[in-house]
Amino acid sequence: MEASTPLDAVLLRFPLKTPHIRTILIYRGEMRLVGAHMRRSVLGLALLAAGALSVHGQTGLSTGDRDAERGDIVVAERYVVWAQGALAEGRTDLALAALERAQDFADVSSDASFLLARVREMEGQSAFRVLGDLDRAIRLGRWRMFDEAEARLLQARQLVSLRRFAAALDSLDAHRALAGESAEHTFLRLEALKGSSQGSTCPAPTFPPI
Repeated sequence: MEASTPLDAVLLRFPLKTPHIRTILIYRGEMRLVGAHMRRSVLGLALLAAGALSVHGQTGLSTGDRDAERGDIVVAERYVVWAQGALAEGRTDLALAALERAQDFADVSSDASFLLARVREMEGQSAFRVLGDLDRAIRLGRWRMFDEAEARLLQARQLVSLRRFAAALDSLDAHRALAGESAEHTFLRLEALKGSSQGSTCPAPTFPPI
């Protein structure tokens, strides 16, 4: 099966978790969907070549894996850019849907997980879900459009909201090491220090709007 369609049409019409639509290639602003059975055939041929040519075959398979990974990175970036456009138009619902689908590529892009965390916060979703996305992005450490410093700041914000003040201070230390201090950093540090000193009697902090 093979088809070519603009990016927004793919995002709206094809869930990436559908088993028979897994490999996505982008060429000049379009996305091409290739059936998983075709990919299996290509990999099968590569394995046969590896058995016949030993080292040369292994090198070819490794190159194919790198090519596939590069393709996945490009797809993940397209989702992030598309989601940013949706956010600029105030369509957080579309941005959220796109970024949730982009999690098929969370193993190659920290940006997709980070932006998903930001949109979840904007939508008022659980801080635990936001932290899960941030943890995934930070652990992967593969940034292109955003960076770990931004993720650490958002992580601290969520931890303060959960009154996990010691963990929030750790996140802020990591942020300061990466990017220095900022107005939000200072605000969150003060909230975390105040919460640590007051213990469980400290009321939940009130954050300024994003």
